[in-house]
Amino acid sequence: LSLTLLATMDGNDEDLEDNRATNKNETDTDTDTETDEDIIESNQEEGVVLHDLNWRVEKMRLEEANTRRFLKSGPRFLPFEECRKWVIAFNRWDTEEEWRHWIEDGEKRNSYIPSSPDVYYGKRGEWKGWDHFLGVVEENENDDGEASAFQ
Repeated sequence: LSLTLLATMDGNDEDLEDNRATNKNETDTDTDTETDEDIIESNQEEGVVLHDLNWRVEKMRLEEANTRRFLKSGPRFLPFEECRKWVIAFNRWDTEEEWRHWIEDGEKRNSYIPSSPDVYYGKRGEWKGWDHFLGVVEENENDDGEASAFQ
């Protein structure tokens, strides 16, 4: 900057051009040396950065694959008879309405028992009705072939 000012004050444009060319050459030489070192250093950093980036990309890919697998799998509920035994042992409900009210109140904390057992076990062909599921009425056959109901 100072050389440019001096050359301009003298009014000699040739000196101004010479000073600019000299300054440019000095700057280029310094920049080239720094640039080579910077390039070497940045390449070393890029190796670390690329390794870190590859690791992060792989981690995200695995997390997404696991999420897809988890969402595809659906809920896991107890088999019908085991679920029914749990409900009967809990001995809290006598009707479908009581069951639904219990679910709506948010008291169902067992993730292995479906909120809508009639729908879930109905699709599997195991559903026999709310009274059977809740253990209110069990039907057994006597030796005569007659059905008897008891609580």
